[in-house]
Amino acid sequence: MKTKLGILSVAVISTLTLTGCPGSGGSSNSTPVGVNPPGAVGALNAGSCNIQSNFYTCTQTLNGVLYTTPSNSYLSQPDLCAKLNDNYSFANKDARGQVVAAEWRLDYSRRMCQTVGQPTYPTQPVAGMKTFTCQLSAKKGDMTYDGQPQQIQLSPYLNKQSIPAVALRTTGKGFFRISRWVKFAQLNVEYFPRLSADINSTDLLKMSVVGIDEDISASLMGVTDTENRIEIRPQDTEGEQTTLIATCSSAENKAMPPAMAANGYKCVGSETAQGKTTEIKFVNQLSDVVESGISITNNVFVQGDQASAVSFTQTSTAHDDSMINLKSKLNSATSIAIKKSGYSLNVKCQPK
Repeated sequence: MKTKLGILSVAVISTLTLTGCPGSGGSSNSTPVGVNPPGAVGALNAGSCNIQSNFYTCTQTLNGVLYTTPSNSYLSQPDLCAKLNDNYSFANKDARGQVVAAEWRLDYSRRMCQTVGQPTYPTQPVAGMKTFTCQLSAKKGDMTYDGQPQQIQLSPYLNKQSIPAVALRTTGKGFFRISRWVKFAQLNVEYFPRLSADINSTDLLKMSVVGIDEDISASLMGVTDTENRIEIRPQDTEGEQTTLIATCSSAENKAMPPAMAANGYKCVGSETAQGKTTEIKFVNQLSDVVESGISITNNVFVQGDQASAVSFTQTSTAHDDSMINLKSKLNSATSIAIKKSGYSLNVKCQPK
């Protein structure tokens, strides 16, 4: 049976530990560095936000269910105020699309963010921050999660974020029927800013997924000014394996190194399959990569296109295995890593 993904709202869940704040059901005696403490909110279940020196998170319990926001970075008090006032993007929403701690944030804004009766908003972008548009879709059995494109802001100081695939799983029958939210996949995103002292360096983005169907991991590191993509699909369309599609890109073409003319395409790395490790030292014509594609191992096929994209497809002869496709930019270096039961691949490819 072929799978078809639907559309749900999605938000990033941070791996940072959440703590309670004044005015909520939680407790915290620490005062955030560099920010004024929030005013108390008297209403029950108003939620709370944990505001630290350069990031904040919010929590709220509704009908016995705990909702949490991602970790949102900020540079200044005006920047914090602008972000706390946002109820439309995913910044202040739980992964299930629930707006979190709206009353608490409104109270904070009224007490701490007013200048002559008007809210204060930042006029300059956060230094060193880069905005990525990422999207995650996943399906496993009767669990489906397909997130809308969302913006993730990363900087040299807060360079990691995660997007979980969360779905409602129901087990049992009759009175013993239980439904609960479970995470069955997660996309990790990591930003590596260019080295200012190296004119040939560039901003890099690493995308990775781990533990898919318990034994599949894949990662891709490529430049930020293109769409980077991870796709995992069962070779047997009737199987119960996970289908996953993750993409990230940035519209900010920041500090890219000068383009270099190249006629060749070089791949260096290693592959281990069925207990045997093979060194990869492959050089071919760049035109061949675009026109017909090249096989750098018996399991990995590399295909470029005229639009300067390149795809790495890893397959096996096992019918119950999954196919992995990684996509990045053809005329820049791309590093990929794949791990499965009894198989691993680590390779870096680039024009030469």
